[in-house]
Amino acid sequence: MTTGTKVAPVLPPKQGAVIVLPPELTALLEETDRHARERYGEGPGVELLAHICIAGMTPGLLLLAYEESVLDIRRGSLRPNEEGIVDEDCL
Repeated sequence: MTTGTKVAPVLPPKQGAVIVLPPELTALLEETDRHARERYGEGPGVELLAHICIAGMTPGLLLLAYEESVLDIRRGSLRPNEEGIVDEDCL
């Protein structure tokens, strides 16, 4: 009998660049892991959450985050066009 629970994926062996996360991002990932543990009884861990976060980024999303920070705009208020480009029409 199966319970329908899934086993968290195992990360590949460490290789390549080592990334040092800023304390704010580390705290966010730790909080997310804690919420997952409270909700599901176990969490993915900070390293897997960081991997998921980085793997899900696109050039458009990265540029959007940068532009929002430079323009000091509330997170998520800019809407890129279909190509993921933020221009003056998004302001």
